[in-house]
Amino acid sequence: MLLEAQRRATHVLFHKLRLDWIPPDYFRLLRAFPDPVEAFEQLALQFGLKLPLLRQRDLTETAILHQCLGILLELGELDKLSDAYKERVRDELRSREYDTAEALVDTARTVAAIMNQAVSLGSNIIFPAYVTFLNELVSFVADPSDLTADDAAEARQAMNGFTDMQQRFDAVIAGLEAELAWMAGNWPDDDWGREHELLRDGFILIKEETEAELRGSTEADVAAGLTSLDEVLQDLLGFIEEIRANHKGAGYSSPTDSKAAERWQEWRSSATLFGFKEDEEPAAGEIKKWYRMLAMSWHPDRHMDKSTAVRRQYEEKFKQLGLAREILDRGKPPKP
Repeated sequence: MLLEAQRRATHVLFHKLRLDWIPPDYFRLLRAFPDPVEAFEQLALQFGLKLPLLRQRDLTETAILHQCLGILLELGELDKLSDAYKERVRDELRSREYDTAEALVDTARTVAAIMNQAVSLGSNIIFPAYVTFLNELVSFVADPSDLTADDAAEARQAMNGFTDMQQRFDAVIAGLEAELAWMAGNWPDDDWGREHELLRDGFILIKEETEAELRGSTEADVAAGLTSLDEVLQDLLGFIEEIRANHKGAGYSSPTDSKAAERWQEWRSSATLFGFKEDEEPAAGEIKKWYRMLAMSWHPDRHMDKSTAVRRQYEEKFKQLGLAREILDRGKPPKP
């Protein structure tokens, strides 16, 4: 535990530097260097910061200090990263290669965020190739030493692709099932019956075979399979319109993507949390900047002296910020 005098002096020191967050690296140094100023000097030495410039309030060096602490903040949250990778980032900081260190953290964070998204989706994505993709993600998160920013971008594109394909797959299957249910409930009498029954059975067979192929084969061309299913749905819709034009049947509205509104609300809530407007589409740099500012203010380590109940509130808010950033990083969904 820090002595009261140490705690006060530490907060005054960081406040003068306009910093809202004190990194765990600093608290570790305080054990060896009880004087808060001396501990900060050691922190500066460890991460390549220039003390004379910081004392002169040099704006460039102060910006570097903020960048350095922002990197440490994000590195501390990537708990699944190997110690070797974290040390590699710290080595870049010590060498004043801050942009390189930031790129390493950004890459690791992107892959970790994709991994979190993949875990939250669970078994909702049914395509076999997705399992291979998940296994690769697990190894990348543990040690992304050979992973580049381009690889991370491709992983994000692949994740978005799987998600989009699954949503499209679910919507097409739901559409087909709803249309077939309509046919069963509103079947024309007279001589249309037998002919249309055969057509209906044909639609069902194509649906089942294509669905089974997409669910079970690692070699299946998912995009082509989805296009085929969509064509079946459009044919079925046309067929039902013909029935409705010639016979009086119950009204029917095709199903909509029920999750579209949910995805939009999720994005809008996250944007609001970061202070973005609904009509904005924030760039990655803006998202990162505001995340760091808010995360440093709400980080539980900054409120060690608060009651347990209050600290839990900060912990919850901090988790919300992390999740909101992941949602914003995925990109803005279409408004339903």
